[in-house]
Amino acid sequence: MNNFNKILTMAALLGSSYAVADQTYTAYGYSKGQAQAYIGYYAQWKKLTVVSMSCYQRTMQPTWRCDAVLR
Repeated sequence: MNNFNKILTMAALLGSSYAVADQTYTAYGYSKGQAQAYIGYYAQWKKLTVVSMSCYQRTMQPTWRCDAVLR
């Protein structure tokens, strides 16, 4: 196997094992929409995509919490 083929093989192996790590982010708001908007602003600022988001109503202030997975 010549050097060129070795380099191509190594590049293919490295490329296939590359994975983008997901990032979690939590935002709080006084409404569900406000908490969701904060996550959207953060994702846009960091140039990430929102993969999933879950929102929960809380008894404490601020009353909404949203957890998101960003990629």
